[in-house]
Amino acid sequence: MEFENISNLAYIKNNLPLSSSILEQLVWYKMKEVYENYAKGIYSLEESKKQKGKIAAFYEQQMRIQNFEKEHHDEIYKNIREADNLLKEILKDEENKIPEKELTKKLVDYVVKITGRVPIKTEYEKSYEVK
Repeated sequence: MEFENISNLAYIKNNLPLSSSILEQLVWYKMKEVYENYAKGIYSLEESKKQKGKIAAFYEQQMRIQNFEKEHHDEIYKNIREADNLLKEILKDEENKIPEKELTKKLVDYVVKITGRVPIKTEYEKSYEVK
């Protein structure tokens, strides 16, 4: 949910949907508090805007972190699935007795896929590939 939607719901004192995240709930309560403090005269209009800006910045930062973690998680599992397929190919190639050099190259690709360590492949190519 967008920050402004949460803020508007807090302003009109409408509850969030039941499916709202803990972060959305926290922001709703904090914005409700800001609006109540303004209504009671505790905050000036300027202070209210300042507090709203801080809460909005916090919310956006947390959303970026959550999105990064989700994308990272998705990328890891994508690599695992691809590595599983690569391993199946390697096992099939091993059964078919392909040359060791080809098998080793595929194994290096497999290790790079599951670890994300590209220097392994670079060192292998530098040491064993004929250019």
